[in-house]
Amino acid sequence: MPVLSETRAWSFALRHISSEIALPDLPLWTAGGEADLSIRIGAAPALDDVMSEAPHMQVARDGRCRLHIVGTAAWLISPDGRSITIELETDPDDPAIRTYLYGSVFAIAAMRWGLFPLHAACLRFGTGVAAFSGRSGAGKSTLAAMLIDRGRAMMADDVTLLDLSEDGPPRALPSFPRVKLWQDALDRMKIDAADLERVTGGMDKFKLPVVDAFHPEPAPLRAIVMIDPEASYDGQLTRLRPTDLLQRSKDLVYRLPAMRRMGLARWQMAQMMRIIPIPAYTVGRVKPQDVDRLIEQLDEACA
Repeated sequence: MPVLSETRAWSFALRHISSEIALPDLPLWTAGGEADLSIRIGAAPALDDVMSEAPHMQVARDGRCRLHIVGTAAWLISPDGRSITIELETDPDDPAIRTYLYGSVFAIAAMRWGLFPLHAACLRFGTGVAAFSGRSGAGKSTLAAMLIDRGRAMMADDVTLLDLSEDGPPRALPSFPRVKLWQDALDRMKIDAADLERVTGGMDKFKLPVVDAFHPEPAPLRAIVMIDPEASYDGQLTRLRPTDLLQRSKDLVYRLPAMRRMGLARWQMAQMMRIIPIPAYTVGRVKPQDVDRLIEQLDEACA
């Protein structure tokens, strides 16, 4: 992740990102205009006047947030989410810096913009999108890769940002044209990892570009699918009640504890009340031979 000699412009969640570090996982921004988010290299010292604190995270009373991963970097996010300062503690090319930036750091900035983060992969079906959620390791990205292999377009992997600022169904926003996969998933799909970047050094998890399968426009959220890794897909989508979905908030919402530490508990509940009317289902782990059946069901559910 080299430091650039001048700022460059990238696109994320329909926002203009201006950055002093290279962000090759993101599409380029070509529309010009003022940046919605500026990323620069600089000092990101520990916060004073701390409102809440947890391992790796501080929140100040003025709304500033700081994440710190010892030996990697510290990230300081402004109260309005329009500025991120990165204090590097390792080689600028270390992919871990971007991994944390694209995950927790961008999610905090997005919350400040009023966007709601789901811990979900998001793909096109019918007239909108379906969000695939579940606890870490449930198989969201592996299922997303299998769906992409069947011709489905992807909008997000791991973190889906929702815009709930208007009436009607929430809008999912495009993020990264790539999916993160473990070595065993790549092996099953017969994909060579030799030229792929690792998520972090030493981890057998890689970034698989899916530029040709990326959907760069917002789309309405038509379905939520909670993956149960302890069960196998039996050819059916089991409908969840709104209260069932609410009880699964800790798996569905991305960085829920951080959201609450930021003083956004009421906002989080208000957004969940907007989301729970969306049709939601549970499904077991899907095998490659069952993907076409799942696509048929989701096309119907998202019609």
